[in-house]
Amino acid sequence: MGKNLVVLRGVLLLCMLSVTGCECDTDSDCTDNDVCSGEERCIDMKCVAGTPLECDDGNVCTDDSCDPQGGCLYENNTSACEDGSMCTEGDQCANGECVEGAPLSCDDGNLCTTDTCDPESGCIHDPVPGCVCVAIEEWASVINQGQGSGNWSLCKSADSTVIVEGEWKNNANEEEEIRCPFTDGLATISGQSISFSASGTAWFTSNPNQTSPFALEVEGTTNNGEGGGSYTITFTQQYWPAESSGGWTATRESGSGITE
Repeated sequence: MGKNLVVLRGVLLLCMLSVTGCECDTDSDCTDNDVCSGEERCIDMKCVAGTPLECDDGNVCTDDSCDPQGGCLYENNTSACEDGSMCTEGDQCANGECVEGAPLSCDDGNLCTTDTCDPESGCIHDPVPGCVCVAIEEWASVINQGQGSGNWSLCKSADSTVIVEGEWKNNANEEEEIRCPFTDGLATISGQSISFSASGTAWFTSNPNQTSPFALEVEGTTNNGEGGGSYTITFTQQYWPAESSGGWTATRESGSGITE
């Protein structure tokens, strides 16, 4: 009892001599009731601040914060992000994850290159062996009496091969459009008759990450820079429509030497 009293008197004397006095006896005397500031400790009768809680989850698609009572909070955002692929653009966060955007257009406007995309390096433009355009035509079309539009370029090489590339755009409804860009298609032209086949990856303008491979078949006739006919697009992705078809009319906007 005597020894404990001496210790107690010693502690009291130290507190009296200290400029700030004694702040605590136990750790519980130091708590600030804020889990975000870490666990406070009582050391040598002084409150020592804790280590602040680290709430950074390393996810660009969440806004990280700390609630004094509940701790770390992670709220999903819709920020721009990078999905890791060089073949998409406009990637955006959704539900805490980075969602790929629209397919990157690698069309370099050169009908004598095969345009592809590598997820790691981006667009690739491989020359088409022996391809030199001796004639080029640019066409613009109206699809299904104004429910869509299209454009395509024709390149006729020295061996009379005709390469076609462009884009077919269909209105899925009043507010949504299906974009169907294609490259390196082959056209057959005989007199006033024209037909071509092409393929690519389609996507919805309202949801660019919703994509589907497609095959496009076009046939019709041309005369004095005007044309018309029918088309069919076949989609292979699950939950997409099996196909889209209808009619088209078109006008040659520039060039000559390929169609009538």
